[in-house]
Amino acid sequence: MRSRIQRLSFILPLMPLIACNTVTSVNVHVYDPMSFLTYAAYNRDVEVITIGNPTSSPDDQLEALITDSLQENYRFLQTNFVAGPSDRILEPYKIVFIFNPRPDLLENEICENPAKAGTVTPPSGTEITAVFCEKMALTHISASFPSKPSLENGEFRHVINYLSWQLVPRGKEENQESCDPEETGC
Repeated sequence: MRSRIQRLSFILPLMPLIACNTVTSVNVHVYDPMSFLTYAAYNRDVEVITIGNPTSSPDDQLEALITDSLQENYRFLQTNFVAGPSDRILEPYKIVFIFNPRPDLLENEICENPAKAGTVTPPSGTEITAVFCEKMALTHISASFPSKPSLENGEFRHVINYLSWQLVPRGKEENQESCDPEETGC
């Protein structure tokens, strides 16, 4: 019974996105992933890698959307999410957002070598996978967006924010359901 409740705690917050988008529940591969992010991030920078760009906007604008969303959702960690080199990054921790990944691409492959993670042109829409990595995937979550996104599209921005917010569970079930749209936009 408790495992059903835990699964529902991850699925229920996804309900607002189901109408137009498909979002998976977060897949957690370690106990307490927030402790990993806290260790990697507190008073440091966290590397954010973006692979593929389904929008017509410049790459740095998409990267800014993602890093800003992560910054807002994890501001309590006193960290900076950066899309470039920094001497304050604790290796091997990183967050990877990949757009339209190969269907056969595994999350651990993304973590092991993001530069070799391939993308494809989907038949329609946009597939998005976000992964929190150490040497291997600690957590990952995916979403499908029904069309080619633009950075001005509020639904696309909402999906990015939601993926950022859900990527690393807070540790307590009640925190997963406490998203305040006015505060974080989720």
